[in-house]
Amino acid sequence: MPRRKQLHIAAKDLIVYNTLVSELQKNPKFSDCDFSTLEIIALSKKSVPRIMAENLDKAIRNLERQIAFNGKDKIMIKKGLYKAMGISRPTLDKWCESGFISTESTNKFWGGSELFEPEIVLNQLMKLKDNK
Repeated sequence: MPRRKQLHIAAKDLIVYNTLVSELQKNPKFSDCDFSTLEIIALSKKSVPRIMAENLDKAIRNLERQIAFNGKDKIMIKKGLYKAMGISRPTLDKWCESGFISTESTNKFWGGSELFEPEIVLNQLMKLKDNK
């Protein structure tokens, strides 16, 4: 994921510069600061999370193979799931954080630890593929 772009604005160019400086001078943390160098930095918005089609197809294929060999009723931890899907752990973390894969149903049963049912994960990935 690329870094977010930064927009630098010199505070001197703003209409509220004097008000901003007077407020900052009231705070003891800024007592030894040079306010002529004051800048405001704005970050661009985060991009919408997405899964590339080829990665999704690969994960589905690998997970289907895993289910065919080991059955549907196997419960996996995160390490087993990312290996079974053929993706990296950070990628799996991003997919979980973005809501592409949820552990909601397994957490209800297993008491909060992050466990995955391959069949449920496969269904979630298939829905994503159908929506694209």
